[in-house]
Amino acid sequence: MDDNTDIISINTYDETLSEYTSFPYIGWFKPCYYINCNDITSNYLIFYYRKIRFKLYICKRCKKKYKNHLNQSLYNYVEDYYKKYYG
Repeated sequence: MDDNTDIISINTYDETLSEYTSFPYIGWFKPCYYINCNDITSNYLIFYYRKIRFKLYICKRCKKKYKNHLNQSLYNYVEDYYKKYYG
């Protein structure tokens, strides 16, 4: 597990939208997790949820601004869109 191949990257954008058509679904730069933020970032954090590692792209400004809110909104997002990974 040290090679990071078991990390699931969270994508909060629709890859079919013209705004993001040049972004690979798996890549180094992604839109910030927060929908109201239009920043493209390479900053991310890795977190565990139900014994699975997830990677979340979030810009530095939003990470500071939403620090207390991040955990609950993130867990809700994972519950809604990534349930297939943990059953």
